[in-house]
Amino acid sequence: MKLFYKYIPGLLPTANESRFFTNKEPSPTNNHCCLQGSETYIFNCNRWLAKNEDDNAIVRELVADKVVDETVRKDGTVKTREKERKDTLVAKTYNVSVFTGDVSGGGTDANVFLTIFGDKGDTGERKLAKSETHTDKFERGNEDRFVIEAVDLGNLYKVRIRHDNALFSPAWFLDRIEVKDNMIGDVTTFHCERWLGKNKADGKIDRVIYVKGYEGDMSSTSTMHSRMAGSVASIDSLRSGDPFSRSPRVSRSQLEEIPEGPTIPYTVKVVTGDEKDMGTESSVWIRIIGPKQKQTGKLSLDLAQRKRFEPSSIETFSVEAADVKDIKKIELGIDSLSAGEGWFVKEVEVDMPTKGKHVYFSCKAWLARDKADGKTSRVFTLNDGDTATTVSYRPSVPYEVTIHTGDIAGAGTDSQIFMKVFGANGCTSDIVLEKQGERFERGRADLIKIPIEDIAPLKKLRIGHDGKGDRQDWYLEKVEMRNIDTGDLTVFNADCWFSATKDDKKICRDLVAMVKRKPQLHVTTYKVYVKTSDLTGASTSANVFLVIFGENGDSDKLHLKDSESNKSPFKNDQLDLFTFSDMLSLGQLVKARVWHDNKGFGSAWHLTHIEVEDCGTGQKYMFPCNRWLSTSDDDNQVCRELSCANLSSPGTKEKIEYEIEVTTTDKKEGGMAHNAWLILEGDQKKSKVFFMENSAQNKILRRGQTDTFTMVTRNLGQLEKCNLGAVQRDDKPLEDGSGHDRQWHCHQVVVTNKRSGDRYTFPCKAWIDIHHKVKQEYAKVLKVHDVQESKLTTVRNLGTVKYEVMVVTGDVRGAGTDANVFIILYGTHGDTGKRQLQQKGRDLFERNRTDKFVIEAIDLGDLVKLQIEHDNSGFGAAWLLDRVEVNNMATNQQWVFPCGQWFDKKKGDEQICRELLPRN
Repeated sequence: MKLFYKYIPGLLPTANESRFFTNKEPSPTNNHCCLQGSETYIFNCNRWLAKNEDDNAIVRELVADKVVDETVRKDGTVKTREKERKDTLVAKTYNVSVFTGDVSGGGTDANVFLTIFGDKGDTGERKLAKSETHTDKFERGNEDRFVIEAVDLGNLYKVRIRHDNALFSPAWFLDRIEVKDNMIGDVTTFHCERWLGKNKADGKIDRVIYVKGYEGDMSSTSTMHSRMAGSVASIDSLRSGDPFSRSPRVSRSQLEEIPEGPTIPYTVKVVTGDEKDMGTESSVWIRIIGPKQKQTGKLSLDLAQRKRFEPSSIETFSVEAADVKDIKKIELGIDSLSAGEGWFVKEVEVDMPTKGKHVYFSCKAWLARDKADGKTSRVFTLNDGDTATTVSYRPSVPYEVTIHTGDIAGAGTDSQIFMKVFGANGCTSDIVLEKQGERFERGRADLIKIPIEDIAPLKKLRIGHDGKGDRQDWYLEKVEMRNIDTGDLTVFNADCWFSATKDDKKICRDLVAMVKRKPQLHVTTYKVYVKTSDLTGASTSANVFLVIFGENGDSDKLHLKDSESNKSPFKNDQLDLFTFSDMLSLGQLVKARVWHDNKGFGSAWHLTHIEVEDCGTGQKYMFPCNRWLSTSDDDNQVCRELSCANLSSPGTKEKIEYEIEVTTTDKKEGGMAHNAWLILEGDQKKSKVFFMENSAQNKILRRGQTDTFTMVTRNLGQLEKCNLGAVQRDDKPLEDGSGHDRQWHCHQVVVTNKRSGDRYTFPCKAWIDIHHKVKQEYAKVLKVHDVQESKLTTVRNLGTVKYEVMVVTGDVRGAGTDANVFIILYGTHGDTGKRQLQQKGRDLFERNRTDKFVIEAIDLGDLVKLQIEHDNSGFGAAWLLDRVEVNNMATNQQWVFPCGQWFDKKKGDEQICRELLPRN
């Protein structure tokens, strides 16, 4: 059989024809001076297109074998010639091996369809009808082979596989697909290791699978989930080449109005009104405006997972756009001009994580041609009285986080991944990495942009999963975190299972930070001694847990389960020993949090003290308690935070490392090529002379430069003075002369005690003479101007504080909940950890009720946020939280955390856990 296609100038091919044929002849512009003619393309086939013949295929891809050119001469005769083909496409055969997983019920009787994609095109969807290996296709543990003929696809990078959910048992567990290019012999493997079944896992029967290492656009990737937000739809970074951006595309007209300049991330949350007619299917856009009319341009808020803005819905979008410096107003609009397609916007929130600002706009306005004043766009400003407020918090730094899932069988997971980052300047709260599309699948490297607090340098990463979902095991190879601003790369190697059934059965781990292949923490062993008091009834049968806090973060939850010194732990007047090996060092310990689960008969417990020994350093830390952990004794608390009682300053003979930063001013001739020296004086001791040596290879102390040095000396105590001088180099004698040729202009010296973290600033801002030798009398004496205590030093000196927490439930039908509610308070000095809000004999969190609770913790400082959630248990779990108020009972300082949102998996943004910021 032959297929003919004739091209006649002036007659355009149809859309379907244009897929197969391309005419390269120019269209005639003047029929009087051009010859008329045609081209005939001949496609040979000589194959069956039948379900019961040949290979049962009813789709063939044909390559043009001949092109015949017919030209009409002026005398009316026709000239026929065969054109030479220079770019003839190559027809290939691909062997496709489909491996069904060896799991119970893994086979399917449904019809299976496959599309193969390469950088030169795709096969179109093909039904996998005739297996060369099995009559009964796609059965458990089998390999089925198929042959697909197609025009050369080039380098293969993805496949789409689906079934039609037909017949009795359609659910199918696909292990992998292997595609062999028979012409060159290359085999490309696409790992799946997932169910395709409406009653299995995520319910999908259609999957797109990428080859390992593919770095192009993958629609399953997006930004992280935020507990301050709802369903997250990502918008393209408008000038980003990020191949992992999930978002819908922005139109050319929108791109043309995007202002020039640097971009920053924004998070935009919009709340739709509650009435039935207040939602919209219209396209929604926002413009963010700053001082001097600096603005982002129109940003389209395209829904990624829904078709419309539903009534009462909360939708959240991650946007990267021009930096407006400070938000002054927003313009919000819809593109529809039709009646009945308007939108009632209740509230808009815009967050600038890298600026540390969160702006609330209470809108309560129609955007509709046929509602109110007929406007389809409105401007909302910060000057509109109580309708707009700004909350400031600690700014974040943008990071690119790449999660590398291992390339071994069963490595992918359906569980929810979370992580927490620890640095020298604090730690983040838990960051949830949503399982979106094909994230965290075998051999994948998933890149996610995450703004986190500026806690660098990074020390460790805590990462794990919730152990839920159809596939609860995960093999993590490594995590890479790159600071987008500085380019600094930190690597956290894992190469292990996160599984409750494999290896050491852990689903959460602490990974050490590696910077230039150097670990930032060492491994140690901790021995924990727990002393129960001798009071009557002091022992407990409850499960006891401990978290230890130090300068390098916390230990995570430690279950004090198996006592090495006694058969049954926590008996009256008993000392129990627990050992925890291979832990990342916490450095100097500052506090401990201990609690029990209040289970078992006789759960009340009177704890005398806890002592922790760091076996690596031999240092012991005492945490006195002498309190009940009981719901019926003392103040009814089952959780205690304990301060370290034996934190002593290092002795005068102990060696301390000091980091010295010397800044040379930017004045003309302010730098020098000679050496500097200094002597530090503290309240306990004075250091020896410390030299900062210049050379041709080590050019320091130059104009506008900051140089860093390390000095190790005996403990000097609290620093008070810095004697700073300059001396000529031996290989570069001072020349005769005067003035700035023989001087150096220093701006300041900053000294950090690496043991305590305390930072001392010594301003200079003066010319220092360069001398031939070092003498104390030649030095410029700098006095300490500012001392910044480290977080470690601050926490050491804090006491215990009680916080009154008032939870106000909303006043609408069904607002109350029967679920268990939990809260975490976050302050400048730390957090409380997760605490359950409970009281004996009270029905809590009912409609229009205020419930009061007391939480005891080490002084948190100024509260910056809280996290509140429920466990979705009980008959009526849905809950409308109006607000939370927190009072420091020692100082009477108060914070109000407005909410006004549902905690319900079926309402609003379907979240049951939120982070709330305080508002004035």
